[in-house]
Amino acid sequence: PIMMNRYQKSLKKQKEQKRQNRYKKYIDMKMEEIDRVMEKQKNTLRENYITPEECGKIVVNKDSRLWERKVDDYDFLNIRLGLGDVDLDAEIIYPEEKFTMEDDNLVDILNQVVNKSKTIENAPITLSLMEKNNSAIIEKNENMMNKFIQGIMMQLITFHSYEDLKLVFLLKNRSTSKWDYVKNFPHIWDNTKQFRFFATSFSEMLEISKYLEEEFQNREVLSSNNEHTTALPYYLIITDDPERVKNLTGITEICR
Repeated sequence: PIMMNRYQKSLKKQKEQKRQNRYKKYIDMKMEEIDRVMEKQKNTLRENYITPEECGKIVVNKDSRLWERKVDDYDFLNIRLGLGDVDLDAEIIYPEEKFTMEDDNLVDILNQVVNKSKTIENAPITLSLMEKNNSAIIEKNENMMNKFIQGIMMQLITFHSYEDLKLVFLLKNRSTSKWDYVKNFPHIWDNTKQFRFFATSFSEMLEISKYLEEEFQNREVLSSNNEHTTALPYYLIITDDPERVKNLTGITEICR
């Protein structure tokens, strides 16, 4: 019995060592596979959501990517906010943890792998302005705020045609100078090049509000008559004076 007991222990130890080796090898193989998926998603994000500096090169060189995003594309009106942790766009299926009287280090290894594999580090963080169609930016440092907004503007004019996207600026009088650069955007004019979506006084804001209200009313009429109508162009309203904008009935109706 003593010899048999020793033999059984030795056999059990060998089987456990074999189990450990085979499972760790399996985990390593799956980890490599997950790493490849994560790296591919990270590279795709970096390729699709580039820096403002890279956007500038596209505009200057009139690269083929200029105005490449169309309204039917999944990334239409998607913008890059910065770099950070991004959730992996994949489903990892693994055995759920169950209660057991014995500790198993392989379960701990599995849980560590799964938790690590849910997050991609240092990847572009994006925001869809189609989904988050009422968004606010809050930053106490004015220089950082201006630089951040300029980066967003650069992305918008790089990837979206002025036929698909109109930028509407409703601004405070004292902040006009820091927005002078947007006056060169073709995106702030209507298709006739006669009406400009840039206002710093309340009377100008009223004119733009009236224009947009009539535009959307016409679309609703066409839609109710079952006539073909498109959602183009999209109008993106940018303001640093929300209190005054609240008094514009047309704008508040549109933004609901």
